[in-house]
Amino acid sequence: MDSKTLEGLLDIFAVLREAELSVKAFYDACAAKWPEGAEFWSGIAEQEARHAQDMERMAAMLRARPDDFQPGQLLNPVAIRTFIKGMAWNLDRVSRGELDQVKALHVARDVESALIEHRIAEMVRTSDQAFLSLARQVAEDTLRHRRDMDARLAALKK
Repeated sequence: MDSKTLEGLLDIFAVLREAELSVKAFYDACAAKWPEGAEFWSGIAEQEARHAQDMERMAAMLRARPDDFQPGQLLNPVAIRTFIKGMAWNLDRVSRGELDQVKALHVARDVESALIEHRIAEMVRTSDQAFLSLARQVAEDTLRHRRDMDARLAALKK
């Protein structure tokens, strides 16, 4: 992989890390706002923090062995930054009391549905099993988060 492509991929992983942390911050705000659901929100926030670390680990793998990776369908860092701004706006809405817990869950479910985490394996082609395992785990967590959001919404609507 040439150095320009590598730098572009590393930039994308850095922005993905920021995105994971912005989602974590939103979930942390939800945990603080609704103590009765704090365990739920905090558990998912913790996993988002792990995803941010996973982005760093994948970037380190790319940096260490760039010839083991080929670019695939790259994500647009500008679009990811727009996503991050949207998360900050939603965090502010939670803090100001503009979202109740049901609406926050809808936002969270939409975030988990829209997240680009499931596209990491498409973004980089490799046979590196450690990289693929991290990408797969992040994608599986995201699907589980979406199911957990749906279950929580159903329970709150009863």
